[in-house]
Parts: sequence; C-alpha cells; structure tokens
Amino acid sequence: MHAYPVWSILIALYQEADCVPSLVKSLKALAWPVNKLDVIFACEADDQETLSVLETWRAYLPCRVIRVPKGGPRTKPKALQTALPFAQGSFVTVYDAEDHPHPDQLIAAWNAFRTGKSNLAVVQAPLVIWNVRESWITRQFALDYAIWFLVVLPALTKFAGIIPLGGTSNHFAVHHLRRAGGWDPYNVTEDADLGVRFARLGLSAALINMPTYEEGAPTLGGWTKQRGRWIQGHIQTVSLHLRRPIVLASQLGLRGLFAFLFGLGSGPLSAALVLISWLLALASIHAGKWQVPAFWFSLMMVFQLGVGLVALHRDGRTSLLSACFMFPLYQACQIPALCRALWRIYLSPSIWDKTKHGKSARANRSARASTWNLKGGLGIWIGRSR
Repeated sequence: MHAYPVWSILIALYQEADCVPSLVKSLKALAWPVNKLDVIFACEADDQETLSVLETWRAYLPCRVIRVPKGGPRTKPKALQTALPFAQGSFVTVYDAEDHPHPDQLIAAWNAFRTGKSNLAVVQAPLVIWNVRESWITRQFALDYAIWFLVVLPALTKFAGIIPLGGTSNHFAVHHLRRAGGWDPYNVTEDADLGVRFARLGLSAALINMPTYEEGAPTLGGWTKQRGRWIQGHIQTVSLHLRRPIVLASQLGLRGLFAFLFGLGSGPLSAALVLISWLLALASIHAGKWQVPAFWFSLMMVFQLGVGLVALHRDGRTSLLSACFMFPLYQACQIPALCRALWRIYLSPSIWDKTKHGKSARANRSARASTWNLKGGLGIWIGRSR
C-alpha cells in the first residue's frame, strides 16, 4: 500500500445535489487506498443545496469541499482552477457529477504514467454513455462517443500524439498541469484547450481502456445545449491558438498542426457542412434537380455508416446497430447547435450552458431512468477497444 502515490480527484459541482450520492459511491469503489485519495469538491459558494448534501456524505468518503467565490465567469474551469492549489497529490483526476468510473481506472492511469515517458502529461479514459436505451438521442450520442473515443482519438494519438481532451476522466501529472497554467476559466471547452497547450509545450498524452460510464442528455434540447457549448468552445480555442499560426506550426509540427485542426475543427466544420448541404439540397429540390442532393446524401450515408460500423465493432454493443443507419439524421441535429454556438460567441462567450443530469434532466421519467443497471456488462466489451 505504501507504494501508491497520493492521488487527487477534483470534481466541480453546481446545482447537482441529486448526483452526489451515486458519485460518492462510485469514488468509494475505486481500487485505490482510501488514505492515498485526496478528494476535493469545488462547489459554488451560493449553492446551498449541493453543499448541504456534500456535508451529509463526507462521513462516507473523506473529502474536502472548496467553496468557489462569486465573481468572474461561473464555469467549470474556474471551479477547477480554484481547487487546483489545494491538491496534495502527485497526480490529479477530473470527474463530473454524473460519472461512474471503472474501479480500476486509477490503477490503469498510474501504470500508464509509470511506464510512459517523462513528458507524459495526461492520460485520457474513454467515456461510455450508459443510458443508451433511454431515448433516440442518447442512443445516437452513445455511437457518437464510440466513434470519438474508439476511432478518432486512437488515430490522432498514433498520428501526432495530440488529444483534444474530453471534459472528464483526465488524469494529469500535477507538475505538468501546473507548468501549463491549469485551466482557462473563460474557455467553455477548457479540456480541449489544455490538450493543445500540452502539445505546444512538447508534452505528450496517452489513452487507457478503463472507461467512465457517463449519462447522456436524455432530451434533444439538453443535447443541443451541450453540443452547442462544445462547438462554441472549439471555435474559440482554434481562433485563440491560430493568432500566431507560424509559431503554432513550429511548436506542433505538420502532423500536430493537422491533428489540431482536425480534432478541434471537425466539429464546427461538420456542423457547417451539414447546414450548407441541407440548404443546397432544398434549393436543388425546389429547382427540380434532386439527383445531385440524392447522390451527396447517399455518399454521406455510406461514409458515416462505415465509420459507425468500425466504432460498433470496437464497442461491442449490437444495440447500437440501428444508430449507425440513423447517424446522418443525428448529424442534422448539429444545425441548431451550431446556431446556438454562434449566438453565444457573439452575445455571451463565457456563459456556461450547463447540461442537466440526474432527476432534473428527466422530469416525470426519473423512476424509469433510475431502475437501470449503470454497468451491466459494459466492463467486458470496453476492453475490446484498441
């Protein structure tokens, strides 16, 4: 036991009191000595309901609660940046309120750091949507995550060693994290920005297989707000780092520059292409020229189906097969998300569009959602990823 390093876990909470019990139980189940865990909750100072629930559960899992003061942007990265100076561990992990990490995830991350190079700054665990059967959008989102974490990120890692980090289940070497300056409180995709800053400093990233089971937004409205925030943040991050393109290219190299543009630009660009495609298709159909849009959408269908089937093979859940055929329609849902992102960039670039989870995301469907087994069999198939 004495060989284990102290490992800090940072969780930013805001209006998520109903998620605290299941989150604490998941953290308690981690295969890591309790006396070597440094659990820190960063909670807004005026969020009395969440603070009250945390006080109740502190007896179950030793932890500290940092009250994030008012002022400045009310964002997750601000909360994490506020808590970072209090972290006592050699490594630090970021989780979200709805997360259920695999019990062996910290062990896998530690092994990656122990066997990796000295410049290894971060290890990313895959995110898996557990409520795949709740709605059409969660099923599509589950396939979307499978494509991203089991196809795109492994390819970017092998090609250039750059990972546009996900917002949760990041495991950092603390000295590298502090060297990079921590999180940008004003960036609504602080994770992706931090991944680029690591690469610019010559630091590397890696992937592990032990997943975190995450709850997908069960409604189209919730998904649109979340995807809009991601598109907004990726646009801001790309524009920020491209202010000095020659310097960026010299720091990242040609491969790294391509991975940066593809990893962060593909989301906004894909949404823009979908919007343009639909507008051109409607114009062509109105003019009686339906052959061109039919060919274009058939081509998109074949490409997206191929990528989806690769992800499905690595994922292993056959229930997602139908989602592969619906993926083009799912992509069209990015149009309102793109419009929301552009609106946010113009009016309120640092406002955090919070995604609701737990009971607050479901209204009258809370009983139905709560009866599901969060981890039913998933720990087997995730190991098939490469």
